[in-house]
Amino acid sequence: MRFSTGLLLSLPLVLIARDNPFVPALTQSNHQTTSTVSTKVSEPKKVEVSIPVKQAEKKHTKIASVTSHKILKTLNYQNIRLVFREGSVYVETKDRLLKQFSLKNPPSIVLDFKSKADFASKRDVISIGGFKKVEIGAHGNSYRVVFRLDQRSKYSVDKKRYGYVVTLK
Repeated sequence: MRFSTGLLLSLPLVLIARDNPFVPALTQSNHQTTSTVSTKVSEPKKVEVSIPVKQAEKKHTKIASVTSHKILKTLNYQNIRLVFREGSVYVETKDRLLKQFSLKNPPSIVLDFKSKADFASKRDVISIGGFKKVEIGAHGNSYRVVFRLDQRSKYSVDKKRYGYVVTLK
């Protein structure tokens, strides 16, 4: 007990200690001491990189295309996050896609995911880039995400690292 109390009381002394004992202190003392410390500071090296004009143009167009696809709306549900962009939606989920299909009337894209999630159905009006509404509901061992569209259109569903991307064509 005495040892732990002594250790606890000596802790502030350790914290006040200097960072580097090999660098002399900048305080003046009553007795004179001389010490020499030689340090060699090297100049930073300059590196020149030349980028061909064609690569620079490609990088410029790539940056422009990325900035044109701004996130317009994000919706969070229990097991899923939807990130809407102009003409596409990123469905971020860890769950596996069971099936996908489209409906003619009303024009819709339906995605079924495998999960034992149990939550109340939700509906949101979004009106972004061809998408009108989003409806999500749990059905036993799966849940369904329905995207209602402005008009019937072709689409693609691509698997990504953290989910799926639904793109209207």
